[in-house]
Amino acid sequence: MADNMTPSQYARGRARLKQMAMNLYDVVKLNEGFKTKAYKDTKGNMTIGVGFNLESPINRKYLKDTYNLTYDDLVNKGVELNETQIKKLYDFSMENALEDALIFDPKLLKRPENVRLATLDLAFNLGRLKLLGGIDSEGKKVVGFDNMRAALANDDYETAAAEMEDSNWFSQVKTRGPRMVNIMRSQDSLTNLLKEIRSKKWV
Repeated sequence: MADNMTPSQYARGRARLKQMAMNLYDVVKLNEGFKTKAYKDTKGNMTIGVGFNLESPINRKYLKDTYNLTYDDLVNKGVELNETQIKKLYDFSMENALEDALIFDPKLLKRPENVRLATLDLAFNLGRLKLLGGIDSEGKKVVGFDNMRAALANDDYETAAAEMEDSNWFSQVKTRGPRMVNIMRSQDSLTNLLKEIRSKKWV
């Protein structure tokens, strides 16, 4: 067994990881919304489920391979997805976000849960280019979150939160911005939000 853990220790570890994954899903679900039918997001991209971008070729391929559904089925024919399907699409998107977040912060998985969750939500929302910066398909420079990245490298979560707040992203995402900045700053903010989500059955 991994790291010479006892069966009970292993089980507790698995349960903790499962709970953290549920916490992440609940927060991202609140931030992104939950739609069984295709809709246009704030940038005009056709989207479904929990922020699943239907304009992405990678996402369209996964949708076709997994459920034999096409962009046309969802956008033009109005096919709805069920909760199980939506969760699977979310899991696929989050796996990609995790890859991006680990490039952004190699120590991500060793962080406190609130820091890890805030960083993953940011990666999920922005995608690799806007998170890390670089050159877009039109040859334009995209500014990433370099100062936040440097703050995380120094384990300075207060400065990381301040850098989130001092960004175009913060002004564009409405309530999501203050919510995630507060979570980056403290585990208590995450704990209180999860209680509120579940008590109000927001997700």
